[in-house]
Amino acid sequence: LEIIKTPPALIPLDFLEPNIEKVYFNQNDPEKLFVLSSSGGGIKDGQKTKTLSEADLNKKEILAPVLKNITTCSIYKDAIYCLDNSGFLFKTDFYFKNKEKLNIVPLSLKKGVAYNITISGSQISLKEGRILYFLDKNKSFQKISESIKNFKFSPDSQKLVYFSEHEIWLS
Repeated sequence: LEIIKTPPALIPLDFLEPNIEKVYFNQNDPEKLFVLSSSGGGIKDGQKTKTLSEADLNKKEILAPVLKNITTCSIYKDAIYCLDNSGFLFKTDFYFKNKEKLNIVPLSLKKGVAYNITISGSQISLKEGRILYFLDKNKSFQKISESIKNFKFSPDSQKLVYFSEHEIWLS
């Protein structure tokens, strides 16, 4: 929705790919979006590979992929966090110039499982299906629970609540 115009005008996104999984705003350029899609990614070791591309709203086109062979990604403040197909978590800026590997030991990725990265303050968590991991100070993923449905950080990132069908935990 373009709210600057009077009356506000809808911007059709019909130029985007059909296999989009997530869309993020580019915080450095309000006329661009980041698009995570499975189009053209293929399958590697049984895991669906994805690409992160940039879409230009003015030109109504998708630009060349900026990250390939990733499993999932998340944007937090001024950084993009991506889990690649080899099980490494990377952090990069919006210009993709500074790429930092966050874990030393790769996570063994499972076939057909959904992965989600959540960042809250200095805490980085990874949800693998129903398994919850935290990235610890030693740069490795530590399993917190194997049977969660969902979780949420407190606003100050000092507490975590997670739950299953029959239990709620507070950490």
